[in-house]
Amino acid sequence: MPQASISAMRALIQRFTRFGVVGASGSGLNLSCFWLLTSSLHAPPLLTATLSFEVAMCSNYLLNHCWTFADRHVAQSTAVAAFGRYQIVSLGGLVLNLLVLHALADGSGVMPMLANGTGIAVAMFWNFALSVLWAWRPQPALPSIARRSDSVAFSS
Repeated sequence: MPQASISAMRALIQRFTRFGVVGASGSGLNLSCFWLLTSSLHAPPLLTATLSFEVAMCSNYLLNHCWTFADRHVAQSTAVAAFGRYQIVSLGGLVLNLLVLHALADGSGVMPMLANGTGIAVAMFWNFALSVLWAWRPQPALPSIARRSDSVAFSS
């Protein structure tokens, strides 16, 4: 295997590992927010789940932007665009998770916890792939202005 391919694979594995660590922290934040809002404030579970998802998604975005994909941005406008794309990717992952959960738990009789875990795993790969390819897509290099090697002589 060529050295460039090995380096690219290592970089992808490192990025995926960081993405997983960020996702795990987001899951902890989501569950903590959900618990706090439902147990202390007695907020409705569906509203609480939605708010907890959004808080975790924002945290995941910041961590991924500053750590996982730190090499993929150069300007403030890129951060705003990446946030919008990441929001869409995350919502797609949530829908995919719920579809897998429903299909396995309700359609196939799989235990709900196992079905949800499978949905989370499927959504994680979805989120990672679209984050790499779209949310934090590599920015094209700006064309460099070539230096002119020929000089123009002016006579007086």
